[in-house]
Amino acid sequence: MTDDFVDRVLQYYHEYEISEGDIDLNKRKEYQEIFNTIDPISQCFFLIKDYHSNNCLFISERLKSKFKIDSYSTEVILQNFQIHPDDRMIIDSIQRARKYIYQQRIEERKDYKLVNNFRICSEANQCFRNDVQHSVLEMDQQGNFWLGLRIIHLDPDQESDRPASSFLQHVYRNEIIYSIYGDTESGCISRREREVLELISEGYVSKEIAQKLFISEFTVNNHRKSILRKLNANNASEAIKKAVKVGIIR
Repeated sequence: MTDDFVDRVLQYYHEYEISEGDIDLNKRKEYQEIFNTIDPISQCFFLIKDYHSNNCLFISERLKSKFKIDSYSTEVILQNFQIHPDDRMIIDSIQRARKYIYQQRIEERKDYKLVNNFRICSEANQCFRNDVQHSVLEMDQQGNFWLGLRIIHLDPDQESDRPASSFLQHVYRNEIIYSIYGDTESGCISRREREVLELISEGYVSKEIAQKLFISEFTVNNHRKSILRKLNANNASEAIKKAVKVGIIR
């Protein structure tokens, strides 16, 4: 990974200053104990980023082995996690998500998750496609993130050459704030639009959707138009394919 790219990633790590007096340092030991227990029996990898020390608090043993990680330093780890050059839009999405979340009320900032699908390349130029879920574990008293969790799954479709994708979701409202698939970006898909799209994908027509959601057929058709516009799709079939790829619907 080039030095300028590493610098770019580190820049957003250092964006907010965290004072030791504003955090509960006992949380470090607490999370280490939790993840030391669940890591050996989990099918995924875990990484906990400590923004106060600028190191990783926890890294799954299998993750360290797979990518030959022998340091907890963020800068050193970035040299091991070489993002495929075609997938580096992921960094823009991480920065964008962080900025969006910081605009929300402090008590809501832990309610979001960012999910990225992209390729990580080893020093031997072997690339692995991964789903990486980002979420906030702990904040300081000012609402700044100081412990962040990464949950990493190996994508079962390792041979795919599809573009990287990313979406930011409010977990409890089940609302997609934005989603990106390669060079295509969708606007904010509302919860109702998502419900409509899910029913379309199940084969229901507008009249049936209206009955199921207790809204008018006119409203359903307006949602259809909005979905096509936000997903930059020409028809319902194309919208469904894009929505599945970026995780809006399953």
